[in-house]
Amino acid sequence: MKHLNIKLIICLFIIMQIGNLSSAQLYKKSYPSALKFNEIISQIYVESIIDHNGNIEKSNDVLAKESKLKGKLIILDFWSTTCGTCINGFPRMSELQKEFGDSLQIYLVNTIENDDKISKWIKNLNSKSYVRKVIPQNLKIITSKKLATLFPLVNEIGYSVWIGKDGKFLFRGISENTNSQKVREYFRGSTLKFIEDKPYYRIDADKPFFAKENRKIQYNSTFTDFLDTLISPYGFYARNVVDSTKGTRRYTFLNLWIQDVLSELYANNFPKKILLMPQKLELNIKDSIRRSIYEKSIQKEDNDETYVNARICYEHISPVSISDNDSRDLMKEDLNNYLRNTRKIKVQQIQKNITCYQLVIFDKSKLKPNTDNATWISAVKPNDRPDKMEYAYKGFELGEMLRLYLLQADYKRINKIVVDGTLDKGKYDVVLPSSGYIKDINELNNYLKVSGLMLIEKELEIPFIEISDI
Repeated sequence: MKHLNIKLIICLFIIMQIGNLSSAQLYKKSYPSALKFNEIISQIYVESIIDHNGNIEKSNDVLAKESKLKGKLIILDFWSTTCGTCINGFPRMSELQKEFGDSLQIYLVNTIENDDKISKWIKNLNSKSYVRKVIPQNLKIITSKKLATLFPLVNEIGYSVWIGKDGKFLFRGISENTNSQKVREYFRGSTLKFIEDKPYYRIDADKPFFAKENRKIQYNSTFTDFLDTLISPYGFYARNVVDSTKGTRRYTFLNLWIQDVLSELYANNFPKKILLMPQKLELNIKDSIRRSIYEKSIQKEDNDETYVNARICYEHISPVSISDNDSRDLMKEDLNNYLRNTRKIKVQQIQKNITCYQLVIFDKSKLKPNTDNATWISAVKPNDRPDKMEYAYKGFELGEMLRLYLLQADYKRINKIVVDGTLDKGKYDVVLPSSGYIKDINELNNYLKVSGLMLIEKELEIPFIEISDI
């Protein structure tokens, strides 16, 4: 890459709340029927209660008036069956319920789906011997249209609402607020800090967030830590936005995981033959305490403190005359400098020999060629296996087919990096089981073998992003 005589300025901004409406005023204006903070809840009707086995109990109870709930901290955890992060948080909610016992009552609240859909979903997962019980035994699901009105969906599903011992609406925010330390702080009477789930001003992806739009900036690199004003805590990004008028290329990452920013910047450094790589980061930090902190942060530990520590804002603008790959190299350098100064760590790419699963063809005569345009047919029930569901991939290259399949699968059941070793660019038809119906690599191989394919273990040299002490 040619040397660019460009002065790098890393600007650290403190973003103050702007606009005519505060977040509280915006929330009130946008959702006039929603409950106001510190208001006492008079009535919350519960339409149904669903237990960990999927059994439905119709109810007309008023949650806030139940005598057994008086004097308790009530936490409403809003979720849906399609929200993986919500479901992954259920064990944490269960542990909190065990830890605080009768002083706390947690409900899993679903205001999006009907009772029958939720019940069938639970029973279906419970029927699989290799899947843990999805709903903890000590928690119950409640459904209620009234709750959807009082605590409406503002940004994304997966938020929590706290109701105090006096029946007052304390706060609503991201589910990571609900953790053992914060519950203990509440019972000690401490002032609580939390990441709100509130309306945010719409961000225009076509405009820079930090750089002033009326200035012709050819190069700019701006960093801040997590911002709790203006920007949604769930994050925002705009990739490779070209402004032909100003002759610039821009990347904007707002409140995104450091891991996700690194993965984006290093994406072109990972060969396309790698079909699945659950963890691209390699931690090499000597201090055990710091290592623990970074592991929690980088691996997205469910805690509001590590949630904030693991997210950054970064906007990069460079001349469009520079290629996208060269822009990414500049961003890697900028980000490395930022992490050195603020986190005392450095980032580099390394190579490691790792035992992987490699896709190979062992019998090409079993492959079914198809030169038509690629199509994907899901939810097909095979005649000989009425209890199963299958995906039919038609006209796909083998590597691309398996890559798309693994994106939907629970990679924990695969547990290794998967690499395409076929070197075959032909297009074929392949049938695979629905990802929810495989329990391990052996069962997936049974399907692959029908098409003359197999995943075998092989040691290969794989690139990683190493994070280490300075």
